[in-house]
Amino acid sequence: MNQSPVTILMACPPWARAFHIQQQTVQNFHQACTQTLGGQVSLLPLQAEQLSLERNLFSTLFIMAAEAAGVAPERLPFFAMIYQCLRAQVTGCDNLLDNEYKSVIPFDLPGGGIRFRSVLTIMTSDMVLAKHVLNELGAEHMDKQLAKKVLNEVLALLIPSGIEEHEEESHLTQQIPTVEAVLQQIHPRKTGSLFSTPVRLAQRLDATDPERSKHIAKALADFGIGCQILDDLKDVADDLTRQHHNIVISQAFHGEDPHERRLLEKYLQTPHPAAAEAVAEQLESARARSIRTAINYFQGAEQAFCRYLPEFSIKETAALGLLVQKSIMQERNDLREENQP
Repeated sequence: MNQSPVTILMACPPWARAFHIQQQTVQNFHQACTQTLGGQVSLLPLQAEQLSLERNLFSTLFIMAAEAAGVAPERLPFFAMIYQCLRAQVTGCDNLLDNEYKSVIPFDLPGGGIRFRSVLTIMTSDMVLAKHVLNELGAEHMDKQLAKKVLNEVLALLIPSGIEEHEEESHLTQQIPTVEAVLQQIHPRKTGSLFSTPVRLAQRLDATDPERSKHIAKALADFGIGCQILDDLKDVADDLTRQHHNIVISQAFHGEDPHERRLLEKYLQTPHPAAAEAVAEQLESARARSIRTAINYFQGAEQAFCRYLPEFSIKETAALGLLVQKSIMQERNDLREENQP
């Protein structure tokens, strides 16, 4: 691939259109957050990085997917703002659950605390979403019934992923589920459902072509599961320590490699964070099988994208895959960025 992945994607018309909409959405969202907070908390000015493709990769994909699913071009900005609000809500929740901080709203707050920033992210984006729907109602772009449906459907679509996180945190399922359980129950709810939410929301609001949107939503879900597997590959040691579900751990524990199974059994008898990293590094066979599984999910998504969005061909999907892999495997902590002048 002689051209950079970004160059390849930006040469693709539907991707370029989606990215332009996303950049404008980020700016509108920043302004809406400022107005919503009313001066009680100030925001730092948007930086060029926050408008970059790397920081808006998945959001751009969701907008392009919505267009491919049949959403009218003039309605894409409306849905893009909803997606941005959902992105902020989900990121805020993930921050709290994972004890980390990734920024969507650049609050100008002193100190190094992360919890309130995440809580404020959720509260602010929820208010922006409500005002966004009210503005549409006031402009007579929708009636009261549809406005209520938007807010109800947003919650209904997010809850399954939240329940999966709750069950995992509470250890309500078996300690190490089978690979089949991970792929058929856990990862589809945890991540697959989140990735398909943008198109499924448009579906439920009768804004898509039913046949096209069905396949695009499935492609997004498969893409999300592939991304979650990449995340699992990065977090094996952490997930061992926290007793979180991870396909690599499931592959090792329920697979055919007796050495890997014995390693896990020994670790589980006396689990200790210091030993988790050493165990994780030795699960080579399980990692290889997990990588093949991720590739299968990405290929399934690629076939659907290429079929229903011919301009987004194998070259573009390969470029997207490289950027996604870089995004997932690269650790990011935005607290330092938030505190810079």
